[in-house]
Amino acid sequence: MIYVHLISKSTGATYDITNACSKLEWSGDYAESGRKLSFDYLNAPYDPDLKLPAIACGDMVTAYLSQGKSPVFTGHILAVERSSQIGTITYTAYDAVHQMTKSRTTKNFKNTSPEGVAALMCQEMGLDAGAIYETKVPIPSMLCSDMSYYDIIMAAYTKAHDQTGDNYILSVDGEGRLCVKKAEWIIQGFTLSDTRSITESDILESVDDIVNRVEIFSDTNEKIGVVQDDSSISSYGVFQETYTQEEGTDANTAAAKQIHTRPTQSIRILAVGDVHCLAGNFVVVHDGATGLYGKYFIKSDTHTW
Repeated sequence: MIYVHLISKSTGATYDITNACSKLEWSGDYAESGRKLSFDYLNAPYDPDLKLPAIACGDMVTAYLSQGKSPVFTGHILAVERSSQIGTITYTAYDAVHQMTKSRTTKNFKNTSPEGVAALMCQEMGLDAGAIYETKVPIPSMLCSDMSYYDIIMAAYTKAHDQTGDNYILSVDGEGRLCVKKAEWIIQGFTLSDTRSITESDILESVDDIVNRVEIFSDTNEKIGVVQDDSSISSYGVFQETYTQEEGTDANTAAAKQIHTRPTQSIRILAVGDVHCLAGNFVVVHDGATGLYGKYFIKSDTHTW
């Protein structure tokens, strides 16, 4: 069960609107990081006995998996879909990552770190800081011209990725605090299995993410080297990226970390799930029908009530 509370900006009052929602969807995508909550709200304007709190764009909603516990989602309603038919109105609330992707600035960072960049961007956006992963990777210089706050933070953590090889996820926790975590957390005590939870599954393979050659350039745009995987090039042809040399970073090592030699396998699963199966986490999958067995990274998720 999920419980939804409305905080009205017009009255300042808080309402439990759970029983007035016929359907709720809580979803997220690794590529976007932010999460959203959509719900179908009962709408019967000609029924005098149905008295429900009015909802408007800008109102805040919070979602709880248990009454009295901390929220798993906090966001503002930023989209409303009405139809001419009487029945429901669909409202969609987004967490603060949405604002960070829509707000832009220009910054020139000197002698900082990814976590330092995240803390400053958090402060400028008026967000509380939550768990921000400390990489301790130095950034001597980084110019960000007309970039979103989200892209600036991720650009800083990409510099850390070039040295550590780790992937990092920016998110907002249920209390509305900015967090950055390393993508490594696996859901404990839960397996997506065809004998217990999976109802449908299919696999797609694509070469879209292959990078088998990286040309290295100096900061004056002079080509100074190349890293490539000959076997992948022989099998799939050339898929090339570029890397610009950075101070304090071994160019060949950083360029080699961009190499991805094999097709990407994507799996879509419909299941009786677990609320911890969120984009950015890993989950164990056992599916005899498709031969899936192992630990898989969740790229996107939708939980429906």
